[in-house]
Amino acid sequence: KYFIGWTGAANASTRGSNYLDLSASHDLGNGWGLVAHIGHQKVEKDSFNDASYSDWKLGVTKDLGFGTVTFAYTDTNATKAVYTWNGEKVADGRFALSFSKSF
Repeated sequence: KYFIGWTGAANASTRGSNYLDLSASHDLGNGWGLVAHIGHQKVEKDSFNDASYSDWKLGVTKDLGFGTVTFAYTDTNATKAVYTWNGEKVADGRFALSFSKSF
């Protein structure tokens, strides 16, 4: 009934909120690949319009045989006034290095 616990001053329901995700990957050969993502979080309810945002990611992957390393940049257009924790915007763009393994 409530998007991430936000109820607002009048306990306004955010039912109907949704997230649209479009992701793609492309094999470059020799274990290398490209990854891309774009998404949009729509938060329903007039009092939460500023909470809606888009996010994106672009990166490269390398299959090491025992797992995959990804180096990517991700960012959003999230409103600083809404997505702030302890005075810092938590939705700023970031470069990230990750390792994953499937079992």
